[in-house]
Amino acid sequence: MAMVIAMSMAWSPVSNVYAATAEEPADLHEQRRALLRESVRRALAAD
Repeated sequence: MAMVIAMSMAWSPVSNVYAATAEEPADLHEQRRALLRESVRRALAAD
């Protein structure tokens, strides 16, 4: 769970690395959400 939270914070408005803004296109936000979902799915998938 800590890894999932850390990954989600990478694009959070409170991130100290990157701050998303409302001026960015909605499709860019969706791309980030999709990347996060896929990253978590792969990280937690049983091989």
